[in-house]
Amino acid sequence: MDYFYFFKDNKRFITFGIMLTFFSSFGQTFLISLYVPDLISMLGLTNAMFGGLYAAATILGALSLFYFGRFIDTVPLRRFSVMTAIILLASCLVIAFSGSFVSVLLGLFGLRFAGQGLLGHIALTSMSKYYEENRGKALSLSVLGFSIGEAVFPVTIGFVIGLYDWRAALIFSAVLIGIVLIPFIYWLLYRVPEKVETEKEDHRHAFRQRDLMADRRFYIIALNSIILPFMLTGLLFYQLILAEQKGWTLEWMAICFIGFAVVRTIGSIAAGLLVDRFSGIQLFPLYLIPFIIGVMLLTFLSHPYIAFVYLSLAGFSMGLSASVKGAVLAEVYGTRYIGYIRGIFTSIGVLSTAISPVVIGWMLDAGWGFATISLLSAVGTAGVVWFSFHLKADKEIILVSSQ
Repeated sequence: MDYFYFFKDNKRFITFGIMLTFFSSFGQTFLISLYVPDLISMLGLTNAMFGGLYAAATILGALSLFYFGRFIDTVPLRRFSVMTAIILLASCLVIAFSGSFVSVLLGLFGLRFAGQGLLGHIALTSMSKYYEENRGKALSLSVLGFSIGEAVFPVTIGFVIGLYDWRAALIFSAVLIGIVLIPFIYWLLYRVPEKVETEKEDHRHAFRQRDLMADRRFYIIALNSIILPFMLTGLLFYQLILAEQKGWTLEWMAICFIGFAVVRTIGSIAAGLLVDRFSGIQLFPLYLIPFIIGVMLLTFLSHPYIAFVYLSLAGFSMGLSASVKGAVLAEVYGTRYIGYIRGIFTSIGVLSTAISPVVIGWMLDAGWGFATISLLSAVGTAGVVWFSFHLKADKEIILVSSQ
């Protein structure tokens, strides 16, 4: 009931967060992958060459987010959100009408930058800025858009591709952004909550990136932020090889992803209640434990049901992660520069998802089996958990006077 009344009292702004995470699906790998076979055929590339193209677009998107993510602290929220939606819309159209390597690279860059990066960044940063007492609930409700998008868009876009073709699906995506997302942003942010409205930068007390880098807590949060997307992206990217080594059918793996999506949603909802009760810092080391258990089971067991258990536990950690990490950044560094700071950590996480398939692919090419890779994943994540117990919010963010 707490969630019901909280949403009722804050329905406009929470719906804004859900809409942004929902439409971020257009920049996520699970949806872009539906276009990959046709793009490879059109460009005449090999799988490896397209993988390099995709990694380049992802890295460029992460580096751009590193710079542009800060503007949520200084640009009015509605304007910044609409500009991001327009970039996403334009990127869909660029790929839809593409015929060259350069245009596909440009379109993929836009999808990764605006979709995977900025839309989620805006949604979660806004929730962290506005809410303090109920920050956990706000974050956990906003991230539900990720799970809803995973459930709705692959089926919808797959249907459009089957009925027409991949270009029509991208045009359809652009139309949805234009007639649904952008008008909703204008309507939902008709009155922007006061705490979310941005301020002009006060250069007498300006945030310095090098001060953040000198803070030991930065490296604790950074390691914790990249370990789950790095490991899980690599494992999911090569899931066909995993299924082959374990003797699992592709149909069974597809069914098991239902467990991933459902349990991720449960984790998202649970995270809100847990963060508000215990704080993000207390939960920070613990949310990774379900993933560790899942990959340990994957290491030693090969029964088909292990696929379901492993993906469900991974989904639970994923569901917890967004709310916990969003709360931690606000608790440790405050909210004045949260857009800038969160943009840095989001960029690091996106970069890790670009590097992961390369590293795991090298391991597989070198003859490493998934039993070894999953064991190393569990051990590495356990090390990050131990390191994360040392995080404390014992000081305010460092400010510098330019006088």
